[in-house]
Amino acid sequence: MAAKDGESGGTLMTVVKAVTAIAVMITAVFGVFKLFVSDEGPVSHPASSSSSTIATPHVDIGPASLFLNRDSGPGGTTVKVSGEGFGPGERVTFRFHVDQVGTTKANAEGKFSNVSLTIPSTLSAFAPQQFNLSATGSASLKNALAPFQLTG
Repeated sequence: MAAKDGESGGTLMTVVKAVTAIAVMITAVFGVFKLFVSDEGPVSHPASSSSSTIATPHVDIGPASLFLNRDSGPGGTTVKVSGEGFGPGERVTFRFHVDQVGTTKANAEGKFSNVSLTIPSTLSAFAPQQFNLSATGSASLKNALAPFQLTG
């Protein structure tokens, strides 16, 4: 796969393994960089030889996961949730169906644990029914789901 590099007039060559590689042009205060992201991790090269700074950003393309201490119960039930694969230090928002039920901050490894959330009682009228509890990272936009069976 070849693409024309508009900033330097050169040619950008990327070897694609399956469909997991992405090439992106980044313009920063200190120069223009080509960022290559693949299943082998990110590599960054300056677009022109006039720049001496090489940025190697951390790009995590792995999935996020969400774990519940219980997977069923009535409205008003307290659930403890843990997760991983989120951005380091980012805010994670929790929703049960469409209702926001809490937030937390991921640690430096993109993990959190034992966050207490309460299942909304307002949805008890729809029981028995399975809903999803979701966790979404504010910076990474990673989303993880876990099913929860509302029993009453």
